[in-house]
Amino acid sequence: MTITVQVCRWVTLTYLLDVAMLQLKKILMEIIDFPVKDIKIKYRFRKPCDQKVNGLVESIKQCGLIHPINIDSSNYLISGYHRLLAHQKLNQEHIPCVVRKGDKRMTDLIQLDENIMVNSLSALEFGIHIVRREKLMDDMNLLYKRGDNRYTSTGSKLTIQDLSTSIGLNEKQYKRRKQIATHLCDEAINILRDTEFADDLINLLSLSKEKDSIQINVANRLASGSTSGWKTAMYEAKLEEYNLQTTPKLDYKIKDRFGLPQSIMKFNDVASDLKNIINIVNQDEELRPVKTSTRFGLTPVRLHQMNPDQCSFSIDYYTDPNYLILDPFSGRSTTAITSLYLQRRFIGFGIDEKANQKTRDVINKYMTVQEKDWEIIDGDGCEMKHLQDQSEIIDAVYSSPPYYRNAESYSDDPRDLCNMSIDQFDERIDLLFSNLKRLMKRSSWEDKRFYPVIFVVGTSRLGKNGIFDMTHTFQRIATEYDFTFHDQMFVQLNNPHLCSSMERNYRNRYLHKNYESQIVFLKY
Repeated sequence: MTITVQVCRWVTLTYLLDVAMLQLKKILMEIIDFPVKDIKIKYRFRKPCDQKVNGLVESIKQCGLIHPINIDSSNYLISGYHRLLAHQKLNQEHIPCVVRKGDKRMTDLIQLDENIMVNSLSALEFGIHIVRREKLMDDMNLLYKRGDNRYTSTGSKLTIQDLSTSIGLNEKQYKRRKQIATHLCDEAINILRDTEFADDLINLLSLSKEKDSIQINVANRLASGSTSGWKTAMYEAKLEEYNLQTTPKLDYKIKDRFGLPQSIMKFNDVASDLKNIINIVNQDEELRPVKTSTRFGLTPVRLHQMNPDQCSFSIDYYTDPNYLILDPFSGRSTTAITSLYLQRRFIGFGIDEKANQKTRDVINKYMTVQEKDWEIIDGDGCEMKHLQDQSEIIDAVYSSPPYYRNAESYSDDPRDLCNMSIDQFDERIDLLFSNLKRLMKRSSWEDKRFYPVIFVVGTSRLGKNGIFDMTHTFQRIATEYDFTFHDQMFVQLNNPHLCSSMERNYRNRYLHKNYESQIVFLKY
């Protein structure tokens, strides 16, 4: 082997061939005391760490310099930048040094290897270093390529397995880190490399699969702190790519998209622009409550979220464009955003002001709708004080109120229906329908003009007291206010609680509930 190849082999396989390489070191290098002021710094592959420099200062005071630095024949620093800075800080005139002669590529390789082996690199920096390292070795014809004989006259060539093993990784770990550096664009790398996000391997891998514009958008959002985390940043960045409009092509037939409309329906969780917008609110870490009574291991189960496809189907099937849709329990935005997306107008009430504001922000940012066509009001949707002087202005209601008796706990607010007793709950629904009687437009069977009141409801089980069915409650109260029970749909759910509740259900001899009801009323 040539000296260059021998040294490169030592750099690459230091931790695999300790004994042999120690002998090689004795042949190739001599340690001298070199003037600190004469050492030149041309460039570095990474920025110095002040904390590490201060730590070395204390170590050198106590024990002296354990490992010499490396310079080339022109006195340029190859490796040991932190050690050099520590000596400068201590005002020491000389530093133990190894002068390495030869190929500049070799000196760069030594610097990269020392950073990889000795320094604590983020996942992003690690990937950048191994890509640079591999490029240098390829330039020096030290890497095995498909079609090569691994054993040539100049010595053994290195495989990806050799490279990964030499730095303490398996091949999969090595390739994942390499992917980050090779597939992230330069601008995204520069934005993220000095942030806390530079060490998040899994999310960096996901980001590396996106196109450059999304990578840059996500990186800017994370670095600026404008979003709460990776998931939200990714959602929002992707949405900007969609260039969403409020006049989407509604060129599908209901039958083609949802199947034949029937009284029993199942809506799949289909990815769509609409779902992506809604998820910006629903996936917000501060707005996603959990059902603390049910857990998988230590992980609490998330509350049920209205399926955007169900909402889209119902609004499209039962209402017409430009209808004014009311949601008295607007919650986390599904009805609001779906209504506007389908070219309806919207008014909603909600007691969670944070969720209301998040919904407003999302609509303003991602949907080109006129201010006069929508309003989200901070207030009680049963009382609807904002509309107390209005009558027959609402074209349709679509809402999913909280279930009985804290089945879904959204807040500690005493105004929240989920926190009320059954009697209190029923009283509030009674108040709601008294207002709806005044606010709803009259339907006409003869003219086929329909102004529906639609609620998505379910049941709550109270032990030996049995089932409390919200369908019966709403039907009873609605008929008292002269509403006609017009239609009903049973929606099959993919309920996550089945596995955790199966033993309890069998012990008590009742079935797991995997449906909810969608009930429709009309005022003639």
